[in-house]
Amino acid sequence: MNESNVVFLYFKFGLNNVFVNVLDENKKTLIFFSSGCLKVKGTLKISNFVLNELGEKIGSKLLLMKKKKICLFLKGFNRSRSFFIKGLKKEGLKILFISDLTSSPHNGCRLPKKRRK
Repeated sequence: MNESNVVFLYFKFGLNNVFVNVLDENKKTLIFFSSGCLKVKGTLKISNFVLNELGEKIGSKLLLMKKKKICLFLKGFNRSRSFFIKGLKKEGLKILFISDLTSSPHNGCRLPKKRRK
């Protein structure tokens, strides 16, 4: 990964929005997007169509900057992640690897104390 055309894409999938941060090799922000940039409101921001359009928009911006190789870091639960990746591939970007940074609880919260009799 010592090539100069590699960029890192960090996605945070929230309940009602998607945030995308594009970083270069020195971890400086090149582009920041969210689903709200596409002028949609409410729960439509996490729909399949909007995620596909967001992927295409980011892909076209990266191609204008002559960046063709990307590394994806995904965080958050969403059933439509694949539509975002399809939007990136449609623009002709090469995905080097995909990493999932989602934290999940492995034991849950501690139960409250039992009531004394």
